[in-house]
Amino acid sequence: MKLQFNRINTVFGLVALLGIFQFWRSICWAIANYPGGYSLTNNFLSDLGRLTTLSGMDNSQCASVFSRSVVILAVSLIPFFAVMPGVFDSGRWILRVSGILSAIGLIGIGLTPYDRYFFAHHVALGLWIIPMLVTVVTFFVCAQSSGAASRVLSIGTLLVVLAICGYAFAGEHTAYVVFQKALAVIAVVWLCVVFATVSVSTVYAVTSRRLLAEKQARKYIQRIQKGYRRQYRSEQDRSE
Repeated sequence: MKLQFNRINTVFGLVALLGIFQFWRSICWAIANYPGGYSLTNNFLSDLGRLTTLSGMDNSQCASVFSRSVVILAVSLIPFFAVMPGVFDSGRWILRVSGILSAIGLIGIGLTPYDRYFFAHHVALGLWIIPMLVTVVTFFVCAQSSGAASRVLSIGTLLVVLAICGYAFAGEHTAYVVFQKALAVIAVVWLCVVFATVSVSTVYAVTSRRLLAEKQARKYIQRIQKGYRRQYRSEQDRSE
């Protein structure tokens, strides 16, 4: 047994993973340097992109790091979402369009600090979440129909859907904050599972002894077929 790589998906998938890595490093830095302190249970991730904190302190430095990292993340995801659907026979355009739209939504989130562009920021948030839900469900359906849906992918898909639903219908500030962070983490894990699903396939190597036996069997069958054809022709000649 050996592993076979889809080169295009592997290359663009690695680019996407690098984008995710720089995003989380930037988030950790922004949290550590957030003026007045950042609360994991009270502050949204988007608070890192505010130009002014809720307490009125200047947050331009952290906002710049956050916004840049979100845009870089989105740009790194677009090529992967563009080529990834090629592994399936159906659902390609749905996957491609919804994935790219979701990445465009991330760009909008990064470019619209919600203390300055409240409405535009939430439009971008919806543009990220809704196409993402379509992408997650469509990918699972395509993988299921092609026999590539692993148990890990099934669990990951379920968790993403539950996190999106929880974030949409939490109804309370702390719950919104917790579900948002949970969704961000689960989405990253899901993307890693997708990367493995579309980039690596298992190939069972056939031993040379088995190949030799199959080759000899084919030759033997061909000889028998030739013998039957000769016997049939000779019988026809006699009858004439």
